[in-house]
Amino acid sequence: AMGYAAFILVMLHVLLLALPRLEASLDAAVLTLFPPFSAVDVWAGWVAWVLMLVSLWPTFGLVENPSYQRWKRLHLLLAPALVLALAHGVWLAPQTAHWWLLGGLGVAAIAWRKLVSPLVARHPYEVTDVRSLAPDVVEISLRAQGRRIRYEAGQFVYLTPLDPGLVAGRDEEHPYTIASAPEDEFLRIGIKDLGDASQALQTVAVGSQALVEGPYGDFFRPLDPERDQLWLAGGIGITPFVGGARELHDNPDSTRARVHLFYLCDREERGYYLDTLRDAAAAVDRLDVSAHYFRDEGPITAEFLQSHCPDFIAREVFICGPQGMIDHLVAVLRSRGVPRHRIHTEVFDFL
Repeated sequence: AMGYAAFILVMLHVLLLALPRLEASLDAAVLTLFPPFSAVDVWAGWVAWVLMLVSLWPTFGLVENPSYQRWKRLHLLLAPALVLALAHGVWLAPQTAHWWLLGGLGVAAIAWRKLVSPLVARHPYEVTDVRSLAPDVVEISLRAQGRRIRYEAGQFVYLTPLDPGLVAGRDEEHPYTIASAPEDEFLRIGIKDLGDASQALQTVAVGSQALVEGPYGDFFRPLDPERDQLWLAGGIGITPFVGGARELHDNPDSTRARVHLFYLCDREERGYYLDTLRDAAAAVDRLDVSAHYFRDEGPITAEFLQSHCPDFIAREVFICGPQGMIDHLVAVLRSRGVPRHRIHTEVFDFL
């Protein structure tokens, strides 16, 4: 949303510069926007705009999603765009202090993300197990080689695998949601084959090294800890709820709320965490698990929710999965009067 807003504001900025010159003539307005090439101060702004446009090109939906590496390289264009935009502003603005401040903040953010953060925020881990949950889904277990990171259920980490045998994704950081309980000896991550890097991780070598940065996020931060909760998950969006269910299993006193989890699958074979979740529900009184199979029952309805969880309207709701599923579920809940502020969503999709 911020990217779209920035793009629109830049275009408005250009139009607002040209419109006052229309009072003189159309040629004067055009000359304001496209002066001779010797006016490097203006053309620096245009080059910065073009670089931003190219970097955002996949976002406009005009082409199919590129490979991760190509998408990442496109985003590197934002670095020279930032420099040129700063030069454009400093050259043309009557007062430059705020431009230097904004430029300095941008450079500092890039330096932190690319130079400082990898050194101070990443922790070494070892891959201890790779368990196949489905033909295209694995759960990777990692053991800390030093200090273990502390996290809450529902948070995510950036995982950088170092396995030299990987055909893609080696030395690249990718975000993955944690599927283990906070007190688990191992950090467990469920990974579905959704791209070249996640596909390669399906066969990551046991014993190989990885770097873990995080945790980040606060998906399970309820508005009212005393209110019962409704969890709705689909696809690999089940992983934060697996972490939450495992936490309830290991520490039943972690919450006083009752929890009902609906696992939305295409068919039973795609419920790759169902056994784990049902085992947790059997051991924890305040946790219930229901499965919904799209192939047999079609899209989930309010009637289905009502039949398995009669008070679902009164609960605080947490939804995670693909965008289409989330849109449908939010519409179903809103149609039954669930207020929007009690619905928390997290999209597992390419943005």
